Formats: sequence, structure tokens, C-alpha cells
Amino acid sequence: MGYEHCVMFLLLTALAIATDRQEPVYPPWVLSGLRVEPAGGMRIRVTAGEAEIMRRRIGFPETLLELTPSPTITVTDEKLVLADEKPQSWFAGTSLRECTCFPGGGGTPLPYCLAPHSVRVKKAPGDGPAYEEGRDFLVDHDWGKLGRIPGGAIGEGQEVFVDYAYRLARLDSIALSQDGRVLLVRGPARKTCPPPPELDDGTVRLANVLVWYGTTEIKPGLIFPCGPDYPEPSEEERAERQKAVAHTLEKLRAGGDVVVCSWGDSVTAGGDAIPTEMAFPWAFARALREKYPQARVKLINAGIGGSSTPGRLPHLDTEVLAHKPDLVTIEFVNDCGLPAETVLSNWRQAVARIKAAGADVILITPHLVMPPWMGWTYEDMWGRDNRAAVELMRQVARETNVGLADVARRWEHLCQEGLPYVTLLWNGINHPDNRGHELFVRELMTFF
Repeated sequence: MGYEHCVMFLLLTALAIATDRQEPVYPPWVLSGLRVEPAGGMRIRVTAGEAEIMRRRIGFPETLLELTPSPTITVTDEKLVLADEKPQSWFAGTSLRECTCFPGGGGTPLPYCLAPHSVRVKKAPGDGPAYEEGRDFLVDHDWGKLGRIPGGAIGEGQEVFVDYAYRLARLDSIALSQDGRVLLVRGPARKTCPPPPELDDGTVRLANVLVWYGTTEIKPGLIFPCGPDYPEPSEEERAERQKAVAHTLEKLRAGGDVVVCSWGDSVTAGGDAIPTEMAFPWAFARALREKYPQARVKLINAGIGGSSTPGRLPHLDTEVLAHKPDLVTIEFVNDCGLPAETVLSNWRQAVARIKAAGADVILITPHLVMPPWMGWTYEDMWGRDNRAAVELMRQVARETNVGLADVARRWEHLCQEGLPYVTLLWNGINHPDNRGHELFVRELMTFF
């Protein structure tokens, strides 16, 4: 995502921060009570109540549970050469290696992973004299980036040794046992994408609690009751969706050669899936092959990182149409930073040209990105997705009568399923992990 798009994200969300909210939904087997509430500091209270577990009606007493903050890890004497530029966001400056989303300094920095004001830059290893921040070097404390100040005491190309601390995150579970106990099950601490913990047999998950970087107080927005899964479309709805991909479906059912082209940005290109082939375009193609083994499905991945439709539309013929696709999927989360008229014009043009070439089209609404870019905070991610560009993409799908894979709705619903969506962003910014990519596949397969 380019810098100008990041700025547009912030400007647009500042003008239209969501006022409507989602409400927590508890599991359907909760019969009464069993609400999870903050109780001050890191404590939570689970109210008394009843639940049906393994066909048994079981009562539970009111229970107070004490969570712990996630760990902070200290790094000493990390050897770096600082860039001669002002550190800024994910794109400028030298990354602290343990604050990035891949080992050894690979990938983008994880926002807010660096423990604030923990950086100490030195000429030599050990406890010797330190350089002065603001005179010799600069730090972007939100993004874990450093830069040398020309004219300061750090020479160009000089190796320095850096001490700092980085923070981990955790997703803990509140579970109920068959003997009437309310349990706190701690999840594994991770730099990125902390998963919920595994539960013992016979134990059910009531809610998850997010312990994010530096969390010292459990607030209501950090509690995620484990409500029902996202509602899948009915058979009638699926039949209606299939009309948008009738040409592709006919060839799949007949066992023909089917070309699927995925056109998009870094998320389409692979977007931090591990391995890359777990990203949604490859996973979608595999799902089609599994469902229609008699067909021969070929995938053309036309994803390019950092791109958006203004730069890609002029190359639609060579990147997409030259492959004579039967189906084209379009995904551009980066378009969320564009003016409305640009989104409407570009997406309408793309659809018209693809349909004129005889291919089916499925527009994909984008997943959710880091909370500040959504107009939210890490302590409260329960807002509705009110990104203007997302609604414009839906509008184009309605106007042009093409398929709409509303991935944005699936991601929005995650909080009601007990999963804070930020735990599915591998780079903490805008790239899904494997579970996040799988949500794209589930939505796309509702057409097939």
C-alpha cells in the first residue's frame, strides 16, 4: 500500500468514523447468565448462570478470574546500520529485527510491537555510552523504525548496537467444564496472530479475551463471546449466486479447461500467507479442483503488491484478458484510499471490459485492516465496517449484475464469533494470515 493511500485511509476514516456498533453474541447453548464483564485491572467477572453442555443442564457460580499482561522481551546489542532517512510508518527507516512480522527482520514492522521508549543506541556492545535520540538518531516508536540524523555522532554506514524491548500479544479463553467450573485458559503469546488456546476434551469455550501489546486493564471491547459462526447462504441464495458464474460453472461441470484469473494487489499476490500458496487465489483454485475433479482448472495470479486500480487498469488487457479467462476475481484493498469517483469509474470499466471478453466476474470486498485505519482502537474493534469504497464495490456489483464475494462482511462478523480480527492480520497492517485467506475462499466457494 503506497504512502498516499495510507494518508487517504486516515483522512477518510477521520471524516466518517462509525457510530453504529456490533453487539456481542453469546453461544446458543448458554441458557442464562454467564456474561463476561471487566472487574477492574486485569480481572474479569463471569456472572452465575446455566448452560447446556453434552445434553446436560449445568449451573455455574459467579467467578472472578485474574489475567496477566502479555510478556515483554528484551533485546540487547542488535547490530544495525541506520538508514539516512527519517523513520516513518512501515516504509521508511531501519527496522528493529524483532519488531517485524517474519524472523530475522523480514517483512514489514508490526505496529505498536515495540515497547515505548525502550530503545538505546550504542557505539559498542554492552553498557557503554549511548547516543542521544533526537540529536544522533530518530525513532518511530509506533512502528519500530530507526534513522540516522546526518551531522550527528553516528557516521554514515556506521554499525551501531541497539537495546530495546518488544511486546507479545495473547488470546485467552474463558471455558466451562462439565463439572460446573469456570476456567481461564491462557493462550500462547505471539508477536503476531496469537491463536486461541486448545481446550481439554469436554470443555467448551464461552469467550475469548484479547491481551494486546501493553494491555494492563481489561475493557469491554477486549472481551469476545464466542457466538455462532457466520451465516452461510441458503440453497436458494446459492442458486441465485451461481447465475453470475454460469459460464464457468458449465465448463467445470462438463470437465472442461477453466482459466481463473485473480486480479489484485499484495493480498492477491500472496499477502503473507505461509507458504504463499496458502493465499486465497491458490486455495480457491484447489477448492475448485477438489469439487470438480473432472475439470482442469488453471490459475493466473495477476496480483501485484502495492498496486491499485489507477495503475493497473491500463494493463488489464495484458495482465488479464490476454489469458482468455473464464472467471476473473477482483480484489483491491488498496482502493479504499481512493476518491469515490475513481473507485466507481475504475471498477465499472474493469467489469465492462472483462464481461465484453466473455468472462464471468466476482468482485471481492476487502478484509478489515489495522484498527486505526478503520477509525477504531485496539481496545474496541466492535464498529461496523463503514469504509466508503467497500459500499461502492457492492454498488458496482449490483449495477453490473456480477458476483459479489462480500469478504468484508465475513471479517466484520469475526468479533461476534469470538475472534478479534486483528489476530488474523499477519503483518498487523493489511495482510491476512492463512486463516484470513481461508475466509476469502469460503466466500468465493458460495458461488460453486
